[in-house]
Amino acid sequence: MSSWERCKCKVCEKRFGYFSNQSPMLQEGIWKQVVKFYDLEEYELEADERFDNRIDNEMVDDEHLFICYECMEKALGRKLLKEDLIGVDIPFNSQFEKMYFNS
Repeated sequence: MSSWERCKCKVCEKRFGYFSNQSPMLQEGIWKQVVKFYDLEEYELEADERFDNRIDNEMVDDEHLFICYECMEKALGRKLLKEDLIGVDIPFNSQFEKMYFNS
């Protein structure tokens, strides 16, 4: 599996790269709303545990809970806002910000 396809939206199963513009990091409260909407709280805890227990920093498919921005918007019932993102110009969000807010 290429690094481009390493991540997969747990909701719609779209595949994307780790630093792609498909799954921005959200403020914790917003993220929890999205996770709760899809009833993925337990899965998120299990994914965090798998990540913490990985061997030699090996990256495997679906270590974390990934949700694409389209599914995030569906859960929130609205478009994403800059205020929803965690931080400004962080690696996980920079490509998303350019694509989503500057196009």
